[in-house]
Amino acid sequence: METNDERVINLTRNDVVIIGNYHQVVAKIPRAPRGKEATIRFDREIVRLCRGAIPIIRIPPEGVTIQGLPDPEPGVLYITSSVIAAHAQRPDVVSPDTAPGGAVKLGGNLVGVKGLQCWM
Repeated sequence: METNDERVINLTRNDVVIIGNYHQVVAKIPRAPRGKEATIRFDREIVRLCRGAIPIIRIPPEGVTIQGLPDPEPGVLYITSSVIAAHAQRPDVVSPDTAPGGAVKLGGNLVGVKGLQCWM
């Protein structure tokens, strides 16, 4: 496991709270300023209709547009949504680990995550 002191920039609309093994807050990474969030847009194509009414869509790779994600910078890690991180396919773009076992909930509400996940 590799460790280093990267600068972490949150490009989401929510603070990212990292919770440790003893339910303590390990880090709180503030949300992006309004208008500085990374966003994604999809162009959709209808492939066919199921039962004549339910569209089955395809998102062609060239139909994905990510905005607000800076170019890679040495020593910088960018936090985005899982959808953006998965489509960006860059080692410097991660997302909060909200998968089962990664999300920390209290009374059914998400209070933080145990870590960040990469998509490469």
